[in-house]
Amino acid sequence: MNSQRKQSSNIGLRRRQTTARAMPTTRKGTNSTHGRPAELMVQSHLTHLPVISRLEGLKGTELVRLDFDAADSKASTPESEETQHVERQATDSDNGSSPTLLVNPNLEVLPVVKTEQAIGAFDFYVNSYATSIIEVSSQNVGSYSHVIHQILHDELLFTAFTTTSEAARWRCQSLYDDAPLSVAKGYGKTISLLSQRLRSERFAMSPTILLTMGQLVAIEILIKNVSATARHLAGMQAAMKPKNNVEPPEGSSRVLSATDIWSQYFKHRAMIKSTISRTDPLTYPKHPFNPKLSMQIADLPAGFSDLALSGRISTQILQLLEHFNTYSIKLSHLNEEGTFDSPERTQIILRQVAYCIEFHQIQHLSTIERLILTALTAYVMRRDRVHPALVNGRNYFQITCAYQANLLSSAENGVDQQDQGSDLLAWVGLMLLLTSTAEAHARKLALKLLPRRPEPLKILKKCQQFFWDDDLTNALLSGNVLATNASNDIIADNIKQALPESDD
Repeated sequence: MNSQRKQSSNIGLRRRQTTARAMPTTRKGTNSTHGRPAELMVQSHLTHLPVISRLEGLKGTELVRLDFDAADSKASTPESEETQHVERQATDSDNGSSPTLLVNPNLEVLPVVKTEQAIGAFDFYVNSYATSIIEVSSQNVGSYSHVIHQILHDELLFTAFTTTSEAARWRCQSLYDDAPLSVAKGYGKTISLLSQRLRSERFAMSPTILLTMGQLVAIEILIKNVSATARHLAGMQAAMKPKNNVEPPEGSSRVLSATDIWSQYFKHRAMIKSTISRTDPLTYPKHPFNPKLSMQIADLPAGFSDLALSGRISTQILQLLEHFNTYSIKLSHLNEEGTFDSPERTQIILRQVAYCIEFHQIQHLSTIERLILTALTAYVMRRDRVHPALVNGRNYFQITCAYQANLLSSAENGVDQQDQGSDLLAWVGLMLLLTSTAEAHARKLALKLLPRRPEPLKILKKCQQFFWDDDLTNALLSGNVLATNASNDIIADNIKQALPESDD
């Protein structure tokens, strides 16, 4: 319990007693019913959010308050109006407690119309989109809490973040359709507000500008406006360079590094995009295979070779698998040499991520092919230990998982009978769990694919037929990634018991 408390304090969260300061019973814009504010309540189910995993596992209702009292906050809103709180409720079930967050922003002081769309976007941001950011930046959540404070009190930031959230929520439902009018309006308003802010010399170099431009990049990635993305990345890089002896905003070096990574990433995507067609029908090889294709298939991991020989993988996806195999071998050699931060390693990872996401844009992929792409994305994201700049890539990965889970929920897009319980689905499911322990959409998809009571050694052997490494085996044996799901937490313990004891 003490270690859990230390973890809570490390990420900028602190428990508060339910005092009048945390939960005022009377103030302007509230009523006294149950001593709760009258603001519209947004409910978010965050069972697997990293913040929740670091809170004490107490049952009943406890109050936890985000540390919004950042010393460098420039907002001067009276405390009675700016109080935000997160209430954690835990309900007992057969599988243990199921924590829920209730996020209660005081909408009377927020620059937003109380529409269902705005609240839904805010809810999605807290519930899904921010998950990866918190996961990557958990060591610096104190400043992240300050960002949340600024979002809630700055019209420009609030518009940018809620538009990003709305775009992400929409993209979970469709990878191909054009953005809805609500996203287009939010994007246009963000551009307009940013232009107004930039005309003021006072704000020209502020962190708010950089945060907003970062959100514009995220929106443009989601709506596939590549030219605007490149333009805003260049704008962010220019804004962070010292001008007229004026120092750039705090933290700009990290942002500059991130924008450089993203610029390289888009260069890779541009090159890859020119080699594939998103709309042409896919071609599937038929027996007898030509010698070149046979050699290509033979070089793949055994699980993919068997699937390719059945004629169920298109030549386009075989092209991706061949590329992935080549660069995975190169990456393994670099890791063995201990070169974890070399430019060559960075370029390999960026190229692999770009390949995965660009191939995901192909419209005629089968369910199995899309699942392969999702697992490959998880695989390469997990190997990127150097550049958290790809956090937006992780968010896109979350959205892809949500989209795939939605597809599997419908009968016409579900997994074929012949694939249920297959080695491939076991690999995809475990890749998602081992890569994204805190990301709800990834776990949701994984648990659709894994059997409820898998035989541990069998499932490990199945996964080793595909892209796999010792780090994944060690992560599986640790048990941490599976412990949050009652139907799968037996895997790690059973594997440990079934494996022969080591000599040491």
